[in-house]
Formats: sequence, structure tokens, C-alpha cells
Amino acid sequence: MRKTLVVTVVLFLVLAFVLTSVVGIASLESVWAQTEKTVENIKSLAGTWRGYPYSFLTNTRANNPITIYIKEDGTYKAYGQIMVEGALSLSQDKKILFQSSRVSGTVTSHEERGVQVLKFWFDNGNIAGEYERVK
Repeated sequence: MRKTLVVTVVLFLVLAFVLTSVVGIASLESVWAQTEKTVENIKSLAGTWRGYPYSFLTNTRANNPITIYIKEDGTYKAYGQIMVEGALSLSQDKKILFQSSRVSGTVTSHEERGVQVLKFWFDNGNIAGEYERVK
């Protein structure tokens, strides 16, 4: 009887682990399934965006949010603890590029939880910031 109880407990734990893993993988898949949006022109990104920058050196998210104001011509000003100016442009293969007074990289546009999100990426591949459109 004791052996049966041990086997039952072990099977229960294995089943719980498998189910937890499956749910975790499904959650990860939904994160990776974020819809990247193709941007036809920079003008479509004009407006106010709010979010958090990441450190170039440590790749950690800052504690203080910043607000980015993008104009129809792609120029922008970001306000937070410091003010940064820059410009967005569209490459021939429809990639969004950014060049600020401090760093450069690419930008991706996504739909997440029904909200448009811009993710800025440093040239080294690390995330530079994540910003949601303010309505």
C-alpha cells in the first residue's frame, strides 16, 4: 500500500509538472505571437508615446518613464530625466530606423493587448525602449 501511495504521488507530481510546462509554453507562445505591424510611412507613427528606456550598457529597464513626441516628419523629442532629440526614417525594405543625439538602431511596431507598441532596439541588438501609443 505504501508503494502504491508513493507511485501515485510521483505520478501526480509529474502530471502537475507537465501541465504547468504546457501552460507556460502556451503563455510564451502568446508573447511571441505579438503581431508585428509593417509601417508604410513614418507619418503613421506621429503622436505621443509613453514608456520606459533601457540602459545601453546593462540592458536593464529604467525606473522613470519617458514621453516621446513624434512629428509627422519623423523627428522626435523624448522627455524624462533628460531630453533627447532624434529622427525616425524608413529604409527601402520598410525597416524603421532611429538616430538620436545619443544612439541609433531600429524600431519595430507591434500590436499588444489591443495597443500599438514601439520597441526601439540598439544597433548591438539589445532593447533600447518600449513605448505605448497614448490615445
